[in-house]
Amino acid sequence: MSYIGWGTASLGIAPSACKYSPTHSIEPTASMSWTINGRPAWDEPATPIVFGKTNELATAFEARDALILPKGFRYQIVAQWGDNFGPAGNQIRFGYNCDYTGLVPISGRRDEFYLFVNHEEISARPWLEGAADVLDLKVPEFKVTLSDDGPQLSVDGVSFVGRSINMDVCPADLKIRLRETAAAVLDELGVSILHVKRQRDGHFKVVADSNLHKRISPIRTKTSGRITPRPALFSGPAGAILTEPIRGTFGNCSGATTPWGTFLTCEENIDNHVDEFVKANGDEIQYGQRFDVSFKVTPERKSKLPSHLLRTGTCLSKRLDGRHYGWVCEVDPRTTQLTKHTALGRFRHENVALRAEHGQPLMAYMGDDRRGGHVWRYVSHETVADPSDTKTSQLLSNGTLYAARFDANFKGSWVALELNTPLVVPKPELTGGGHLWLPNRPGGGHVAVGNKKAQYAQVTVDQWLQSIEEYTQKPFETCTLRDLVEGNDVERLAVIHLDAFAMANAIGATPSARPEDLEVHPQDGSIYIAFTDAITSLEGSPSRIVFPEAVDPTSKRYGCVMRLDDLSNQDNTFTWGRFIQSGELADGGAGFACPDNLIFDKNQQLWIVCDVSTGSLNDNSDGSEVKPGSSVYQGVFGNNSIFMVPTSGPSAGVPALFAVAPCEAELTGPTFSADCQSLILSVQHPGELHGTRTDPVPDTIRPIRLRDRQGNYQTQQRKVPIGSNFPSKQLGDVPRPSVVCITRTPFEEQLT
Repeated sequence: MSYIGWGTASLGIAPSACKYSPTHSIEPTASMSWTINGRPAWDEPATPIVFGKTNELATAFEARDALILPKGFRYQIVAQWGDNFGPAGNQIRFGYNCDYTGLVPISGRRDEFYLFVNHEEISARPWLEGAADVLDLKVPEFKVTLSDDGPQLSVDGVSFVGRSINMDVCPADLKIRLRETAAAVLDELGVSILHVKRQRDGHFKVVADSNLHKRISPIRTKTSGRITPRPALFSGPAGAILTEPIRGTFGNCSGATTPWGTFLTCEENIDNHVDEFVKANGDEIQYGQRFDVSFKVTPERKSKLPSHLLRTGTCLSKRLDGRHYGWVCEVDPRTTQLTKHTALGRFRHENVALRAEHGQPLMAYMGDDRRGGHVWRYVSHETVADPSDTKTSQLLSNGTLYAARFDANFKGSWVALELNTPLVVPKPELTGGGHLWLPNRPGGGHVAVGNKKAQYAQVTVDQWLQSIEEYTQKPFETCTLRDLVEGNDVERLAVIHLDAFAMANAIGATPSARPEDLEVHPQDGSIYIAFTDAITSLEGSPSRIVFPEAVDPTSKRYGCVMRLDDLSNQDNTFTWGRFIQSGELADGGAGFACPDNLIFDKNQQLWIVCDVSTGSLNDNSDGSEVKPGSSVYQGVFGNNSIFMVPTSGPSAGVPALFAVAPCEAELTGPTFSADCQSLILSVQHPGELHGTRTDPVPDTIRPIRLRDRQGNYQTQQRKVPIGSNFPSKQLGDVPRPSVVCITRTPFEEQLT
């Protein structure tokens, strides 16, 4: 694959990596350079694989349940799950799994900011274990046991077959308790907006009794002051058919801080809690009121709590409308005004990156974090007058949404989701798994199209083409997106945006390898894209042309970072190439796996946090040697980590390890202060797989099969703690997702 490197185009964009104006920032006493000439000014933490300067594999390694930083750095907790902030009697509570963070200065208050934090999901095991102590909340007793017929679920002693609880036949008293639990789960999601003040040592501290704190969830919008929350609004095309009041936001993954002082938060895995599919006229397809759980059984936890609580939005007495979620939302931290910008499409949004230049259209780049998801671009119809003017937000309401079509020659084009865009004969054989999800007609929703041998295919290409011709009463070659939807043209465009993922497949957009974060390079304006893994599953499969590793048995399947030059707004073309590849060094990788969130510092260095799925971290659950290409091969890389990667100079593309996450956690949402002396970071879902750690020493030793630089195999004995107590260091303490602030230790302290 081509590596196009750095700086192939200069768009004349001034550096803008900082989250707020330096004029609002004090000079911290711990000010020291984090990097020297593009290389780390720190000694990298130990890793279990061959990486960096390490040439020999360790025959034994021990994972640690701690946030591990290099010597000379320290962290402080800013906020953790369950913290209450605000004056007595009018407090807000900090939510669960924290993700994206952002900072906006508070007008008239020196060194004081709104800290914005997303809350993506709950992790059922630690959440259920900690609900009583942390939230003073009594929840039903969930129990999963194994039998010859598979996992069995009981709730408060009532047994159920499988993992789905039909609320229509659930005992009345248990139904009440389950609905209360569902509401409590949803109330842990959404966003928190905290009033923080930067200290002399560079750390950010919550102003605990402030009346400026705010919380938005699907259950309530609450402030610690007297601000009356404003009704949430739809902007853009889908507002034509979505007329019911919006009930907050959830599934909030990554986002962006706008130049005009608001936050963009992205709703991602909405299918966990609501019905996501729509009919050709935009009506919601409902699948009944259910409370579902999922099971994850490991050798250490054969009979315990469920791993996820699902469909909580459908089992409420007044169910959530799934069409209201899956959008990019804008939040004004001053007023709590929530606006869902439907012109940016409805799909599993990971993040959004803005390009706002005077005299140019406002552009937004987005990723759809699912296997087979797409890379997206939005272009406003009008141009930006002043990027810092709050009126610039209105440009997100009226524009064109495009999906990327990647060509094999490292070029590509943007395909518009417009009424007259022609349909394309699908080619599922070009994906790693041989199937594509396309609009199902006349029934609505999606259908998996592929050949008869494809594992997940439901119909063949010829059968799908025939169904579209029968539905439209037209030859397929004359069909456009307009023909797949119903209503007047305004309503048809609304439905296309409501069902953007399948509509993009219908017009030939490229299914890709879980595009998560996209960021605009602060100097040359190119787009860096984190693709997390090139694995096939039921939800989709990436293009084998763009991601050949999708069919290779190597560790390179676990993601890459690409660089895209979007050089022209006129002909909707771009060029692309790989910047850095995942995988072990012996596979031609850079020594990391599953890139997720990205951020640039003020020196144009790229920081990457990794998201190896919790079930694969240090995993060897079946007792066999982990092999390339197997579902647990990600386990060789150890705990999730954050890396710094220069984008220019002699070290361009060479990662440096900065920090390692606690057990069963990932690091998310990095935000640098303007002087890049402070790094705000979320520690998400510690203990997600096994819950609370109770054993004083690692009680499992796993043989992990690794390769040295020459590709020779060696088995490493790896000690792995079961569960987590982070941020506490006390065994038995429930792990709590947290936001931390990292700074350099003052030089005089380093000497001691």
